[in-house]
Amino acid sequence: MKGCLLIHGFTGGTFELAPLAQFLKNETNWKISIPTLPGHGNNSNYEGVEFYHWVEAAEKELVQMFEVCDEVYLIGFSMGGMIASHLSTVYPVKKLVLLSAAYHYVSPYKFMKELLELVVAYLKNKHHDLMMYHRFQNKVKRIPIKVTREFQKLVHSFRSDIHKISIPTFIAHGINDSIVPTRSSKQIFQKISSEEKHIMWIDKSNHLICLCEDNKILFEKIVKFIQPESDFLSKYKPEKQYATY
Repeated sequence: MKGCLLIHGFTGGTFELAPLAQFLKNETNWKISIPTLPGHGNNSNYEGVEFYHWVEAAEKELVQMFEVCDEVYLIGFSMGGMIASHLSTVYPVKKLVLLSAAYHYVSPYKFMKELLELVVAYLKNKHHDLMMYHRFQNKVKRIPIKVTREFQKLVHSFRSDIHKISIPTFIAHGINDSIVPTRSSKQIFQKISSEEKHIMWIDKSNHLICLCEDNKILFEKIVKFIQPESDFLSKYKPEKQYATY
């Protein structure tokens, strides 16, 4: 049996990867696992949570998957991409997929652009219509400074693991990502030691890459990368915005 573990991002949840997880369930016979990391979820509570708790939770799921699967793949989104990168250097993971991986975080230019749009909308009393407004509002209310520091500790702790990655790796990033800058994926691509590595840029995507309008193209590419020998047929749009270096 083949298994695939998906790891969500910081302050997010399984919803960030749910469309991809469902696609994999529909189109493959792999065992799919998408756990909720400590403190996260609908009733998030970060009290007493430190970054190693997130890593331990993901590692526990990975170990359980290895107990029943002959071949295991890892997919990590944002902070989950850094966790997946680390685990791929510790366990015999077959292939690695990194989506908007947070090697760096917060794109200053795109963040300021979004903030300006928010200010203009606020002055016109139209800010309630912007998803960005509700996202910022929720973050400020829910996320303690202490837990943000734990996220930063995790990223800084695992950056040095990137060059140890030697397994086949697929990287994807949204061009309009204002949370994780595109240079994050560019640097990961340059630093990993893998002989087989691919990178894909999604034109119309912000940070939540699995929720973008071109997500089916991305999902199909992921399946073809992980299982190129399959008879998986293209049922969506033709190939685009895909580069192999």
